Amino acid sequence: MKEDAFMNRYDGLLQKAAEGGHIDALEYLVEQGCTDEYAHAMVNAARKGHLNCIEWLLEHTYQYHPRGSADRVLPEAAKLGYLGILKFFHAPLYTSEEMSPKRRKLEDSGVWWGRSREAMDEAVANGQLEVAKWLHANRSEECTPAALVEAARNGHLDMLKWLETATNVNWSMNTIAAAAQGGHLDVVKWLHTNRSDGCTMKAVENAIGNGNLRVASWLCWYYPEFVPTHNSLWMYPENLFDTLLFIQVNYPDVFTLEFGRGTKSDLADEYRKGSEILVNKWLDEKSPGRPTKQREVTFMWGM
Repeated sequence: MKEDAFMNRYDGLLQKAAEGGHIDALEYLVEQGCTDEYAHAMVNAARKGHLNCIEWLLEHTYQYHPRGSADRVLPEAAKLGYLGILKFFHAPLYTSEEMSPKRRKLEDSGVWWGRSREAMDEAVANGQLEVAKWLHANRSEECTPAALVEAARNGHLDMLKWLETATNVNWSMNTIAAAAQGGHLDVVKWLHTNRSDGCTMKAVENAIGNGNLRVASWLCWYYPEFVPTHNSLWMYPENLFDTLLFIQVNYPDVFTLEFGRGTKSDLADEYRKGSEILVNKWLDEKSPGRPTKQREVTFMWGM
């Protein structure tokens, strides 16, 4: 009981010490027997780039346990651009006699790199170009197509350019739709010029639905064949009024009486903020009456 009370007193502190980069606190807590949080402490240190804490934990705490979460160390480091941590775990070859206890933990436990593809995905999706280049040069895993799509959604054009020239990852039409969702016109233009994967209606819907009207205007010009077919606004961005005006001007066949009624009804049912009340009044002038069709609407606000 006494021991349990003691451990409860220090619950979470090892993780906080590692996150803060405090070696002296780690030393004290481990001396007191706080080693159960080793895996989480390693991950927290990686998230903040504290390689010194990672080294200390490897030297002074238990061997990696496969049921722990310490295999998140490398994906987290890659996500946040801490290349030094990745290089540290990419151990050079030693004879067993030459290994320090710390290095032996790295060599003996291949699970550290068991999620190396995830590390590459995190680097790509989050625009950590130098990390991605290093992983490409030192590991065998390519990123997944999903990570490439996330890079486009996040606007990492330099990453996309590098992936296009240096890797064999599969591209798809979802890439331009993701860039449109994120509002990254430079990425949309580059994909249109340099890739042959094409575009889909989803790109137009993403751009309009998220209020990315510069992207939507460009797509309207270059892909006039993609015309939304909804009977109410499918997403509700912060610049709602501008978005409705854009649809009215550029897609007049979409902005029908039924479209206005449906959008007005959705706003009246779901939102009560002042700006939406004013938009609703404007819609009531344009599209008086209630909607005549049964609809299923998924509300998404300001994505």
